[in-house]
Amino acid sequence: MPSLSPPNTPTRRAVLGAVSALLAGCSSRPDTSGTVPSDQPTDSSAPDRRTASPTPSERTLTLGPVRGDPFASGPVTVYRRPFADAIRHAAAGDAPARGVVETPIQAPEIPLGGVDRVAVEDPVGDAGGTYALALDSGAHVTVKLDLTEVNDPSPTATVYDAADLPKARRDAVAEAVGDGRAEVPIQRPTAQWILDELLGNAVRYENATYRAVRHTGTDNGFFETKVYWVLELDPAEGDPEATLRLPDIDSRVRSVVDSLLANQRSADGRSATVTTEGPVAAFARETDRLLGYDAVFEPTLSTP
Repeated sequence: MPSLSPPNTPTRRAVLGAVSALLAGCSSRPDTSGTVPSDQPTDSSAPDRRTASPTPSERTLTLGPVRGDPFASGPVTVYRRPFADAIRHAAAGDAPARGVVETPIQAPEIPLGGVDRVAVEDPVGDAGGTYALALDSGAHVTVKLDLTEVNDPSPTATVYDAADLPKARRDAVAEAVGDGRAEVPIQRPTAQWILDELLGNAVRYENATYRAVRHTGTDNGFFETKVYWVLELDPAEGDPEATLRLPDIDSRVRSVVDSLLANQRSADGRSATVTTEGPVAAFARETDRLLGYDAVFEPTLSTP
């Protein structure tokens, strides 16, 4: 029997084949919508969270004053640069090293009392050796001398003639006359002469006579924040009682340690948080003890 289908009409199988080919062609076209496939990174510089380095761990650095003999367990690092320089100067042997320095603390005193012989380790200088040590140090208290002009001094007063005085005493009198007051450091012999002999008596200076008066409120060393020292080092033999190190200290370390040494709110310890990989933690691990202006400190690292 002849077919009833119209001529040239595609069969069902041909239609399905054409549709399949069309769909395959659409799926192979590139994506022009601006959307980036999810399996490719949008920013090649962004870190991969699976491999990023962890945040550096932290430690608490504490500077606590050493109890007992601070020099018994090993070398002590001289932290304060002016006193380290004074040690180098004294070790050179030219003259005693003298200094007056402002400090962040009250009633400072270099804590080397009772030490008569020291070993100096100077990795960045020439001061290394063993020395006999003589140190005078303390709060930089001054004797404040006022001179009041008088016509007739007390008949019981001793009248000194400034022209006959040693130069240091004559200079103190001239300062008090010219400036209205002289301030003489308590450690100088002139200060002791003022306290023991001049006060209550009189002095003649350039045709005028002055009564010596001690300024009210003088010599209160508790509130003084300046420290003085007179240091002498002479080469010596024998076992040292203390070993002092004079290393070069990183400025980043000084920034942290300076802030701790300036904090007087806790006498038991002064602390800051530092990273374990940083220079401050490395310094703490390498340093047994620190010599400051008021005590010897022991740095310790602990978990916050």
